[in-house]
Amino acid sequence: MPLPKHKPKRRLPNCDFAKTEAGCATCGVDGFVAGTTILTKHGWRDVATLAKGDHVWTLEHDWQPVMWIEGRDIWRQPGTCPASVSPIWVPMGALGNQQDLLVQGETFVAIASADFQAITGHSHALVSGFDCEGFNGIELYQPEEPRRLYEVHFENEELVAIGGGAIACCPSFLGALNFDPHEGEASASASASGLPKLSPAAAAEFLNIVTEELADQAQAQDQPKAAS
Repeated sequence: MPLPKHKPKRRLPNCDFAKTEAGCATCGVDGFVAGTTILTKHGWRDVATLAKGDHVWTLEHDWQPVMWIEGRDIWRQPGTCPASVSPIWVPMGALGNQQDLLVQGETFVAIASADFQAITGHSHALVSGFDCEGFNGIELYQPEEPRRLYEVHFENEELVAIGGGAIACCPSFLGALNFDPHEGEASASASASGLPKLSPAAAAEFLNIVTEELADQAQAQDQPKAAS
């Protein structure tokens, strides 16, 4: 099932299907919506076609086998999803992606910054989907139809390529089996790879830096055109 090509107007409804917080948590979880492509040894494939043992490209550990995939139905009453469980709409190019993307708010994406690297030594920072809203044309999206969500797990937490070039975080297999909410709080500041996972406040500051970098790059590209 392909991803939608057009973003509907944002609405602010209440979820009528799952009125409890626990019910809403079913939709607002980490994972990739069916139609999202992921880079494998056999090229770009819809995440819905992946299986255990398939090798996926990772940013730091080359090709890694999928250990476990869990699928679930989400947005079972589309058009009534509150912002807390709505995905974000990522237009082509906003995060290096070559196709429009829907990204879950709980999913972390890796964003590169030369200035950030000069300060911290890290080439990328991990920012949650929720915190990307407003950056580079990224907006909240009101689901128009039910979808299937896939949680892709590796032996360790990995960063994978989705949508033709964006980089997103996938949780570890063991971490999913041995979930400890207290451990999650302790590890929230850094991924298994060592890249920092930014808090909302830190993410806002980081994205301001990246926005300025992009503006400087655009200005530098325009100068030769003006001179000619």
